Amino acid sequence: MRFQFFRVVVVGLASLALGACGGGGGGHSTPLTAASITIVSGNNQTGVAGSELATALGVSVKDSSGRAVAGASVSWIVVAGGGAVAPATSTTDSGGHATTNWTLGGALGANQVTATVAGITPVTFDAMAVAGATASVTVTSPVEKIYEGDTVQLVATARDAAGNVLSGKSATWSSGNPQSF
Repeated sequence: MRFQFFRVVVVGLASLALGACGGGGGGHSTPLTAASITIVSGNNQTGVAGSELATALGVSVKDSSGRAVAGASVSWIVVAGGGAVAPATSTTDSGGHATTNWTLGGALGANQVTATVAGITPVTFDAMAVAGATASVTVTSPVEKIYEGDTVQLVATARDAAGNVLSGKSATWSSGNPQSF
């Protein structure tokens, strides 16, 4: 009888010890499932058309309990304005964060990128592409041939490095022959 009581006590204590350490599963836990994605950096920037934005785009991925999800794959897709993201896919770190760099399209105006994690609603980043500094000036004439003594109105068109026309720029004309003006 004593032996049987002793066996019950030993088995009971062993069960309690195993239960306290999580069932002896070797410390492995069930991976967290992504339930939300939120923007943490890089939204609503303004940059020169065709250039990389100063601040990287960043998101945070969490599960339904608000815990950071590590190892989630985030796809970055340019949806408006052209341009590119690098990398196009990134993986969340231990804090649930992922980033990418965004180079705006060459045209002036609105640009957009979405960040997507499978199974949840994506988020959209917005940016505005503006003209850069003058990179070139083209001078045109309404006539093909100009002869000495002709009066012609020349037109100067300033463009940025992406080829966008820069309006409102003033031009200063000069010539090696002061009698030309």
